[in-house]
Amino acid sequence: MSDLSETNTICACCGNTARLQQLQNSTQTLCCWCFNRERLRINTETSAHWPTDIELDIAEHYPDLVSPNCASLRPTIGPGWSIILDQFLRSVEADPKFAKSPPGHLQISDVKTTRVGEISIGWHWYFDWVEPYEERLEKLSAITCCLCGHQGDIVRQGNRSEPLCGFCQMPTRKA
Repeated sequence: MSDLSETNTICACCGNTARLQQLQNSTQTLCCWCFNRERLRINTETSAHWPTDIELDIAEHYPDLVSPNCASLRPTIGPGWSIILDQFLRSVEADPKFAKSPPGHLQISDVKTTRVGEISIGWHWYFDWVEPYEERLEKLSAITCCLCGHQGDIVRQGNRSEPLCGFCQMPTRKA
């Protein structure tokens, strides 16, 4: 490669246009096709079923972000978005302003997909300092495939609001 910036835009496997992708514990520059091929290879080797087996219960994993009366809060979003939602929740809990907030004064009531294909968070209690984190989550969800988690190259067709990569969109295409 002649330029270091090119290594972040060209797929390491096939040479297609690509972005940096988080795949298990590594970061690789992959197009959606190679990302999914690698994801499926890892699943076969480890007997995992990522990302469809990811179930994020916010009440279980982040009890300080929901009402004490909330027994379970499972988001109604695509499995590919679970990772970026988990990163959002970790960021909010790690913010020093969260530690200074009164207990129970920051509470998530709902997490779902909007009509335009982005993550939407409903709040029972809310602080303004959370807004930059929420905006980042919405922007990431707009460029992240809701089924597999690949970021970039999202295909939107017709009235579908789900952001899908070319790989995940392919089976729905009519021949």
